[in-house]
Amino acid sequence: MAEDDTGIGGSSGMGFSLRVLKAVLLAVVAALSVVVALPMAVLFWIMWPWTLVFQRFSQPAQAGEEPPQVDNAASQISIENLLGLHAPRQIDAVFEGGGVKAIAQVGAVRAAEDLKLKWSLLGGTSGGAIVASLLAAGKNSRDIWQILTRTGLHSLVAVWYLPRLPWLQKRLYFVLPLLPHLLFTKGLVSGAEFLRIMNTHLQKNDQQLLFRDIPNHDRKQEPEAPRYRLKMVATDISRGTPIILPDDLPYYWEPWDHARRSLNLPVSAASRLSPEDAQDCWPVAESVRMSMSIPFFFNPYALHLNVDDDGKSLIKDRMGKKGKKVLIVDGGISSNFPIWLFDTMDRRPTWPTFGFLLDETKGTKGHSISSIGNLIDMALSVVTTGMGAMDKRLSEHDQYRTTRLRTLRVNTTSFGLSLAKQSELFESGFQDAVEFFKRFDWGEYLSRFRRERSTVAQDSDDQY
Repeated sequence: MAEDDTGIGGSSGMGFSLRVLKAVLLAVVAALSVVVALPMAVLFWIMWPWTLVFQRFSQPAQAGEEPPQVDNAASQISIENLLGLHAPRQIDAVFEGGGVKAIAQVGAVRAAEDLKLKWSLLGGTSGGAIVASLLAAGKNSRDIWQILTRTGLHSLVAVWYLPRLPWLQKRLYFVLPLLPHLLFTKGLVSGAEFLRIMNTHLQKNDQQLLFRDIPNHDRKQEPEAPRYRLKMVATDISRGTPIILPDDLPYYWEPWDHARRSLNLPVSAASRLSPEDAQDCWPVAESVRMSMSIPFFFNPYALHLNVDDDGKSLIKDRMGKKGKKVLIVDGGISSNFPIWLFDTMDRRPTWPTFGFLLDETKGTKGHSISSIGNLIDMALSVVTTGMGAMDKRLSEHDQYRTTRLRTLRVNTTSFGLSLAKQSELFESGFQDAVEFFKRFDWGEYLSRFRRERSTVAQDSDDQY
């Protein structure tokens, strides 16, 4: 057919070429692994027990019983300016993703607690989802600080973590032994240890914390308000779309099946389930695991669609059959700072939504320069640079409600961060939040909200 040179035929040819290129690249990596990496991998695993001993005794004490001492923020801020004379002391909060840098957000949480602000709706991505979920579970800044320091950030990735040994990285080309592993997996770390730790700290009465355990009580007054107090963002890379959790859980098979098992329903009774059941019964820790799955570092979280290839539901009649497998990774790929999570333009806000953004350039001259020592560092730098880059381009209204927190040149995956550096991050986050609260004015916030709503309405009218 003449059409084969273009259109469908051309697309097919391009697809075949890409498959060939992919196969060639895989063969090259496999050859490199056999010739170079495998001998080093053997040496690596021989050394492994000794590195564990070194890790055990060389890590700084990670048991910060109390967070760093800071001045009480309440003595420095006018609560009337912050929230208005008669406004409730409630805020919604959205935390940007940033891995280890989330410790700065814990300091900002402490500043909000000094002002006796109550958390209403909470949202975040990746590391921000960790902070938001712990707050939704009733933890405070002291609790979160202790969780992070007692656990030791490196233990979240214990399967892969090794002490930073420059001589090992340079002389043994540290990254090469990992190539055989990457040929058969999609990440360096399974995420199992992270999930275990999150479940432990999110437990309610020794049971997994489910989304139904954190309802939004303000929904009684506003029926259209979110069903739960917590939302987080992840990315479905198989379909190329961001997903909001728990809102989008009903699009996948596992939440329905988990709900059926939780409610002790047989497969034949799956038709009794509702989308709300799929959301209600899903563990919060599983959603956090999805949101923080940094590509190449953590294995993606696997789910299955709840429809077959013809678009027919697999829930109502054939609960035993799954749809196509999809992979879920870090929400930062699609929206690392989802300040928009709780926005509604059809009504005046009763209290503000504050965003806690991790600003790598604040307090530095120009852009922060990251140290890239090997292939893994480079891959992670590429990913984290692209994560939510457009989220930094905030509207006038979003800028006014966003706290920019210094990150002190700490990298997203600096899991071996010393206790002293963690304390420094906490203190800087506290100070930056205090300065933000000093400047914030509720009246100005409402004025900017009205201008934003007017702009959105005008843009909508221009489309018709």
